Parts: sequence; structure tokens; C-alpha cells
Amino acid sequence: GDVLHASPALAAGVLFFGSWDSYFYAVDAATGKEKWRFHGGEDSLMHNQVGFQSSPAVVNGTVYTGCRDSNLYALDTATGKEKWRLMT
Repeated sequence: GDVLHASPALAAGVLFFGSWDSYFYAVDAATGKEKWRFHGGEDSLMHNQVGFQSSPAVVNGTVYTGCRDSNLYALDTATGKEKWRLMT
């Protein structure tokens, strides 16, 4: 793990949040057990400054979050699998 710079989203008993370690996490809010993690992109020019620093939004089984790798990600809330990404 690493530093958290944004508020998590809570949906259906799951906390969703990103970290500076370039991972986005889903954690069971009742037990604290990790359900899944998603690895975002990296940018060697930014060294250790790439990570998730935006507050996510959850809608209809999809969690949306921005990353410092210049992408907006749409992830499946149940599996963490990437649905799509948009380079910004």
C-alpha cells in the first residue's frame, strides 16, 4: 500500500479506493478483507508519482476512477476487471 489522497466510495457493503501504489482496491467494509485489486498504468517519467488520486464513483456495477497515468478507468465492481479506459 501507499498514501491515500481521496475519499473512498461505498456501495453494496464494499469500499472502493485508489492509492499511490498504482493499485485500485475493493475491500469488504464489514471485514476489511480485500476483494480484489486492479493495477493502473505507470509512467517512468513521473517516477513514483503515478497512482490513483481521485474519488471514485459507483453506478450500476461499474466503478469509475481517474489515475495519474492519464486514464479514466471503468472497472467491474464484482471482479475488478477493466471494462474500458479513456486516455485524457
